[in-house]
Amino acid sequence: MGNLSELKGVERPVTEWISKMGWTFKSNKDLNIYERPFSNPIIERILIDKTVEINKISEVDAKRAIDILLQNINNPVAILGNEKFLEKLATGVTITIKHNDVTVQFIDFDNIWVNDFIVTNQYWVQGFSMVKTDIVLLVNGIPVVPIEAKQRARKGTNWMEGVRQFSTYEQRADRYFMCHAFGVACNGHLTKYGIPGASSSYFNEWKSTLLDTNHENPVLDPTNDLCTSYQDADDGYWYFDVERLPNGEVLERMKMGIVGLLQPARVLDIIQHFLVFERNDGKVIKKVARYQQLRAANKIADRVIHSDLNQGIIWHTQGSGKSLTMLYTAYKLRQAQELKDPTIYIVVDRKDLREQIGGTFDDCMFPNSRPINNIGDLKYIIDKCPAGVFITTIQKFRELGDVQDIRDNVIVLIDEAHRTQYGDFQMELQAVLPNAKKFAFTGTPIPKTHEVFGADQENGKKEYYLDRYSIQDAIDDGATKPIKYTFGPIEWFLDKDKLKAGYDEIMRI
Repeated sequence: MGNLSELKGVERPVTEWISKMGWTFKSNKDLNIYERPFSNPIIERILIDKTVEINKISEVDAKRAIDILLQNINNPVAILGNEKFLEKLATGVTITIKHNDVTVQFIDFDNIWVNDFIVTNQYWVQGFSMVKTDIVLLVNGIPVVPIEAKQRARKGTNWMEGVRQFSTYEQRADRYFMCHAFGVACNGHLTKYGIPGASSSYFNEWKSTLLDTNHENPVLDPTNDLCTSYQDADDGYWYFDVERLPNGEVLERMKMGIVGLLQPARVLDIIQHFLVFERNDGKVIKKVARYQQLRAANKIADRVIHSDLNQGIIWHTQGSGKSLTMLYTAYKLRQAQELKDPTIYIVVDRKDLREQIGGTFDDCMFPNSRPINNIGDLKYIIDKCPAGVFITTIQKFRELGDVQDIRDNVIVLIDEAHRTQYGDFQMELQAVLPNAKKFAFTGTPIPKTHEVFGADQENGKKEYYLDRYSIQDAIDDGATKPIKYTFGPIEWFLDKDKLKAGYDEIMRI
């Protein structure tokens, strides 16, 4: 394995941290044995070997499948090539082997440590011109996460220089661009992640300290000195922590972002469930989940699949991307084999909300999703029990009579749950879908929301929130856009100068 001591500046600590999370450090010299031409961003020898191992197929068949995958990085439109490449990377490709159709996977998402996780430095790719990335994460030889690590001490240099370099990838080395999942820029002080080509305003910090424990996580190894970890007594989840000041302020912001975002299991989770390509006015816009969106979606999926608790509240304040959180949640639930093709209802209380959320699903070309047009349409859906995602208003449940779906793989995601999701509406929804799992999304938590949708815990207490991203969290994340906040009969319209004062006032009520 290469010598980490040869690295300098920001590259060294970042690479050291990553190598303690399950990624194996290999230098350029280590990787030279694979004889990768600079014009090819992928180390094909590794990809071939892992495809053979994961699928238990011959090398000839593995190469056939890989050829289909790699056709996508020759697309004349780079963003479309990236979309198709990541789709095939997440779902596999189908080939015929001995007269049988076989889906060949390039990543093992179930047994993740079968995969080859490499972190390397100064990764060269030749396109129209040469691109040299400071740090790259490769999964089975595929460079999925480029990292630009800039020197904080250098005059005029910060993480935005890394973002500017990302913006040239599509023009300078389009085949490399078409392989990536997302990019990371760090500068010794903080870490930001986003989509290469997007402006710096769409690069965000990863502030969640939640660890991925769906697979063995090296961070939890008691001999690992990367950072401390602990299991929360209230929610049962495992978290890591980094050095803080006496007042609790995070001192190691860059490390928090690296450890929180780049755990191998999390990177694979993002590739499989948390990237979308949105169509808007003829443009294709790639988006990666923000930390609160991934965290909430995973908590819901975990509760639906592994818990006896049948409901919960997601408090995500206005502007936090609730529509996309619902989309990510629905996609993850639809992909869960344990749920056996579930039916998911997105329930809203107004037509414009239905159009807004339905528009998000349409723009992202979400498969097997559509709005419910009228009460007769809803009766048909409930009677036929089709798998898919259906968007409807709460009012349609009022005139269904004795129509009922008693399956237990039905999930209801309720938007703006503080408005009308109580009383008769809630009773009728419960009567129609008695065994459904129900999750309430709200930007305005009120006691009634807790009473109706808060989960009853084993200790007899009500769980206030399954996940919380409050106004204070938005402030901490640098929110500057005005936020409309309604609380009972009172309405605030908080601008960037009044956000904090408005938040304090709301919390006093």
